[in-house]
Amino acid sequence: MKVLRPVSGTNTDTVSFLGLTLQPRSLHEMNLLVEQGIRDHRNWIIANHNLHSLYLLHRHPKLREFYSAVQWTHIDGMPLVAYMSVLGLTGLTAYGGLLVIGALKEGEQVFVSAAAGAVGSVAAQIAKIKGCYVIGSAGSDEKCRWLKDELGLDAAINYKQGELRASLKAAAPKGIDVYFENVGGEHLNAALPRMNALGRIAVCGMISAYNNFGAVSEPVTTLSNMIYNRVTMRGFVFYEFESKRAEFLKDMKGWIRQGRLKYRTTILHGIEQAPTALIGLFTGVNTGKMVVQLSQD
Repeated sequence: MKVLRPVSGTNTDTVSFLGLTLQPRSLHEMNLLVEQGIRDHRNWIIANHNLHSLYLLHRHPKLREFYSAVQWTHIDGMPLVAYMSVLGLTGLTAYGGLLVIGALKEGEQVFVSAAAGAVGSVAAQIAKIKGCYVIGSAGSDEKCRWLKDELGLDAAINYKQGELRASLKAAAPKGIDVYFENVGGEHLNAALPRMNALGRIAVCGMISAYNNFGAVSEPVTTLSNMIYNRVTMRGFVFYEFESKRAEFLKDMKGWIRQGRLKYRTTILHGIEQAPTALIGLFTGVNTGKMVVQLSQD
């Protein structure tokens, strides 16, 4: 990223930052951004004040508890709430996890667990855009209908009904080439026997284990299927894909504008709802991204 210089005068320039085209509201805010210096994007957090404004929070590397906030107005025509989900780290995680770690090829067989969640719903749609046969799991009939009727998945499994292994076997008659893993435990047990030769498992998360002491998941007893099928399983984190951010934004914005990629946001209002929102992530309350809106202004 090029070095920004403090500005003066009456006009405020736009700034390209973290893949966004942004416009500071004042010269003071521009200078604040410059004075603090942008050398490491990982020191910045995108935080939502409301659905019309974007805040960038920066933790100063030399002052342990120092935080500052700069408010920006986005000007490229995309809804700001999209940058909290499909065009932000959520989308980049799905994009890189599926296409880089999963090494997805057109026409493959794909299974996405927690497919109605923020990351899973994006991964599943990208797989469909790439011409794949896509199976998704979710925790309610309503979510499964959304996956099939609105997102266009080929099959959706309510994992709370019936036996997951049998349901997945029936839904994947040609096996699975890429498994985008968000859940762990019994989902992984069900997917491993269905993996095709040279299949890839991209491990994004294991939400079934997060609330357990020590984050210990249910026993996984089907790992032996990896041996002769030569299956690869690898975890990942979003910042591995920073070099692909420009490509990611170009593709995602194009798919959104073409109506090929959709997203849904579950919004709770007021800071007092933050605990409910956090707990809701583990109980499946949300469809798509969970957001807490702090103000209507």
